[in-house]
Amino acid sequence: MDLRLITATNRSLREEVQAGRFREELYYRLHVLEVELPPLARRREDIPALSAFFLSQLSAGRELALGSDTSRLLVNHAWPGNVRELRNALEHAVAVCSGKIIKPHHLPKAVRIPSETPANANFDGVMRGWVAAKVRGGASYKQLYEEVESSLLKHLMEHFGQKPTILARVLKMNRATLLKKRRHLGLDS
Repeated sequence: MDLRLITATNRSLREEVQAGRFREELYYRLHVLEVELPPLARRREDIPALSAFFLSQLSAGRELALGSDTSRLLVNHAWPGNVRELRNALEHAVAVCSGKIIKPHHLPKAVRIPSETPANANFDGVMRGWVAAKVRGGASYKQLYEEVESSLLKHLMEHFGQKPTILARVLKMNRATLLKKRRHLGLDS
């Protein structure tokens, strides 16, 4: 019999062997080729493709698609349960969706409502995925910096009701510098 055994774990088997919780000879039988896969939260760019794959598996011949708001929720979720949690969330959505478009209210509550994880953990995961995609696309540091600054200024302006004077005062920024940055980044329109 010729077979290949593929195993997966979220623990370091080497550490488990050293702690006496995993059999050493079994570890050496299994440890031929190790593929380390980062958690889903660190590879958000994979979420749309994984979602499409799971939907094709779970839809049982129905034509189902994700709405744009739904896709955004999936990409921004922290995914502590990794790919298994994504598949379960989509299976839930397929079960409760009666139309052709999966909307946010079809997703489980845990995915729809932000978790109690620190905001910076979610931001770091999103940023990591965004940077990876941009670098693969050949972006320069200057392009990355300007895109981040442009997005930040856009969101700040929205937060402060499109009032640059208030934004500059609250954030202790020179108003003239703020207006110059907005013009440079094409945010004046």
